Amino acid sequence: MQCLLTGKEMPPKRIAIPIIAFIFLLDQITKYLIVTHASDLPLTVTGFFDLVLTWNRGISFGILNNHSDLSFWLINGTVVGIIAYVIYLLLKETKPLMIISFGCILGGAFGNLADRLFRGGVVDFLDFHLGDLHWPAFNVADSFVVVGVGLFLVQEFFTKKAESLS
Repeated sequence: MQCLLTGKEMPPKRIAIPIIAFIFLLDQITKYLIVTHASDLPLTVTGFFDLVLTWNRGISFGILNNHSDLSFWLINGTVVGIIAYVIYLLLKETKPLMIISFGCILGGAFGNLADRLFRGGVVDFLDFHLGDLHWPAFNVADSFVVVGVGLFLVQEFFTKKAESLS
């Protein structure tokens, strides 16, 4: 793979670094914009999508969304452990799609961890709904974690499928 800036050949694993950095920066910039323009929210964008400001001090779907020190340390410790494990997997990986997958997961995980450590909770602001039915608000980091897991599952599915055919 070639670096877009220098044109020089990059080791495949190194592509994860700009992916992680891009996702982290995009996530933090969007969250900064939402927090600094909170007085303008909620903002209806379409009939099924609003920009809102919600704080999630818990995990997915607001589980453990309280202010206890125990949940803060439990969640952050678990996230750091998951990040360490994904970095371990990344360092062993050779398949480009898996490296991209791990980059997406890590970029999102670092974005949400930064929120927890420096803002006291994760900023969620993308609110999709159908009438009164709302999907829980989420953010750019969450989106890339889902994309990364999706790429991981696609790679695993097609690798297993190809192995079973041979």
